[in-house]
Amino acid sequence: MAKRKFEVAVKELRTINPKYSDIWIIDKVQFPFIRLIIKNSSGQPSIGILFNLRNYDYLPPLVKLMDTSFRRLLNPGEVPCVLDEEGRPHIVHSDNVLWFCEVGTFEYHSFYKEDPWELVRNTDKCNISSIVERTINLIDRAKL
Repeated sequence: MAKRKFEVAVKELRTINPKYSDIWIIDKVQFPFIRLIIKNSSGQPSIGILFNLRNYDYLPPLVKLMDTSFRRLLNPGEVPCVLDEEGRPHIVHSDNVLWFCEVGTFEYHSFYKEDPWELVRNTDKCNISSIVERTINLIDRAKL
């Protein structure tokens, strides 16, 4: 079941990618991973985001910020963040890992137990396209 749900997610991303190709491109797909390259505001490849959909029929995707070769996790100073209305970033550094503090990511739902994945996983807010769009929008691409 997880592989079938993964294939649906990949198809969804491939369908919308041409619309967003100036922002992100699909670098590689191999179950359970989807690798996206995020471009800066000038169109240059700048950051890699690794989505791990290992059990996507049951769990939200693990999301990792990486270099564009996908060999190294990024450090806090390497990822400029968009701040929310209260001046807070939603890319968090804890346990020596950067993670997106955003609904629909494994890290968010593991940290905020009071906001369980089970209640949102079948909503439009948590389809793979929405998760990709919201996580990328947390990165200040103009500062990459």
